[in-house]
Amino acid sequence: MPANNQSNVPTVEEIKTLPRWAIIAFAARCARRVEPLFPEAWPNAPSDHIDAVRAAVEFAERVASTGVADITRAKYYAQIADIVSDEADYGADAHPESGAYFAAHAAANAAGAIAHTDEAATAAHFAAQDASTALSAISHERNDSIRRDFSVLRRLATEERWNDNTPVSPHIFSLHSIFDLTADSNTDENAAAKLEAYYAWEQAGRPLLSIEDQDQMYYDALRRVRRNTT
Repeated sequence: MPANNQSNVPTVEEIKTLPRWAIIAFAARCARRVEPLFPEAWPNAPSDHIDAVRAAVEFAERVASTGVADITRAKYYAQIADIVSDEADYGADAHPESGAYFAAHAAANAAGAIAHTDEAATAAHFAAQDASTALSAISHERNDSIRRDFSVLRRLATEERWNDNTPVSPHIFSLHSIFDLTADSNTDENAAAKLEAYYAWEQAGRPLLSIEDQDQMYYDALRRVRRNTT
């Protein structure tokens, strides 16, 4: 197993402080962070294995954003992603140390968080652990990103007064998300632009934005910040 520091992975008790669909959104986000890395970690993975991992992640995202769960389908997606993770670890063409197992298993746990309602926080925690390990093994990325994603959800859940019936769209995790004001990788300029964009969004009545609209709002704010500092 690749070595990894799990200190920045939220505990089960922390995750339980999130509303129901925010827990699923967090698990889905963890899996989405590493889903594109699965074929990189296992270059010769069968195409149906790649499709199975992607399908499980997309299903979890769809459930979180609609608040509608099909338990039977959730169990199916969790099972096929789990089978792929086993193949990644033990298959004849796999490389156990590559992190492919953890990338696939994150997807299995994301779907599992839907399939097993009473254990959703535990499954989400395992998805976070899997994703953190895969990130360090495949892309050598620090697991701070997992903690940041959790912080975004917890802050929005509090500010927006989410409850267990509040669906969570994955658009809040846009690359330049105006909601993600906690990223420690931000430069002062980027942080100022996100804050400027966030205020503009509030003044507009907090509309639901697509990823493209969020990015546009961010870049518009960035231009304003640059004009004001030159």
